[in-house]
Amino acid sequence: MSTQQFPIAMHNLSNKFENTILIDEFQYSINDSNNTLNDRKPFRSETGDIIQIPVFTLIIIFAFVYIILVLSRKILRTNQFTWLTINISVSCISFSFEHLLSIIMFLSNPSDTILSCRLKGFFMHMSAHHVMYAHCIASFCRVLSIQYLHKPLFRSSRWILGNIIVGWLIGLFATLPYLFFDEARGLVHYG
Repeated sequence: MSTQQFPIAMHNLSNKFENTILIDEFQYSINDSNNTLNDRKPFRSETGDIIQIPVFTLIIIFAFVYIILVLSRKILRTNQFTWLTINISVSCISFSFEHLLSIIMFLSNPSDTILSCRLKGFFMHMSAHHVMYAHCIASFCRVLSIQYLHKPLFRSSRWILGNIIVGWLIGLFATLPYLFFDEARGLVHYG
């Protein structure tokens, strides 16, 4: 093949490839337009859900084991900052438990009502907020206890437990709009 024929051969090859892609897309669009909304499968992958079940189960088990180990030792129970890590563990348990329930409900019955979509969205966002606020509270309390080392307020149990309670209340009130306003239209479950 000469150097002049090479560009012509490449052009012909690329045209054949583009025509094949166009035919495949055309057939896909014809097949897609013949389907009704009831025939379509949801976007969510069942394989990914099945993989997530043991991961969330292990998170719950390890968090419970950590909490039991911390509460079984007196030296760890008396340290106020251990309550911050217990709070993180409890929020991780609630997050994992909510996602496990969501996956199991999806695998057993993929068609949901709007009310169940609202409740799932509310609990999903609430558990995610609690994990985020638990980490923020832990870092906030530790930074203040380091910055103000000689002030007993920032090392007291009342201060730490008060911050934990406020974090859970903020997580609850910040997610209440998901319970009353239906912006997602049930698509939170499939995304």
